[in-house]
Amino acid sequence: MSQETEWRKAETNIRPDAGGNQNKKEGTIVLLVLLLIVLGFVAGGAGMLYNAYLHTQRCSITTEGVIIDYERELMSGSHKRGWRPVVEYRVGGEVLTVTHSVTESPKPFKTGTQVTVAYNPEDPTDFYIRGHHLKTQCKIGIMLILVGLCFTIGIVFSTLSGKMEEEKRKRLQEKVFPLIGGFVVLSGFILLAGWKLTLAGAIFFGFWMKYDKSRKKKQKTDENKQIEK
Repeated sequence: MSQETEWRKAETNIRPDAGGNQNKKEGTIVLLVLLLIVLGFVAGGAGMLYNAYLHTQRCSITTEGVIIDYERELMSGSHKRGWRPVVEYRVGGEVLTVTHSVTESPKPFKTGTQVTVAYNPEDPTDFYIRGHHLKTQCKIGIMLILVGLCFTIGIVFSTLSGKMEEEKRKRLQEKVFPLIGGFVVLSGFILLAGWKLTLAGAIFFGFWMKYDKSRKKKQKTDENKQIEK
């Protein structure tokens, strides 16, 4: 056997291992990036919830207030302008007029609306409107955590499915990934729109799907009749 033949045989034996190691390295990098994304979602959501908790502990005294005006400001991270409510409320014998730090669009309240204000006894200008500001913050925080958990489920599933047969893995993916996506969308609707609007939307979507299925079936039947003629 010539030396050139031996070299070619050695290259043939080495190449599959090198390719396998490269694939493993790329898979590890992708997994690490996905884990960082998951940690970002979960940490962001947990941070918002913790910040809301600290705010409730800090602003422990409540009083009645009224929305007297709005100030126009640019929304954070956007070129769109929003509104900051100007709230008037009484602390002891003093009437305070304070503009809230959160910019929203559209206006969350009508001018003249009575609201319950929770404020910080050490700094009465530090306040939030109960049942509104922190409620929205908590919803967004929970949503971020849910998205992070769904990413985690997807990563675990992808890792485990890599050891399955191709056909079995595809069937499982067709069932699992739509369920994860549906769970995220449904959770988002419930948190942001409330369960009543979500239920109404689900009923409407169900009727629409039934109508669309019936329409397509009728269309297919008509096409078959025309072919038979």
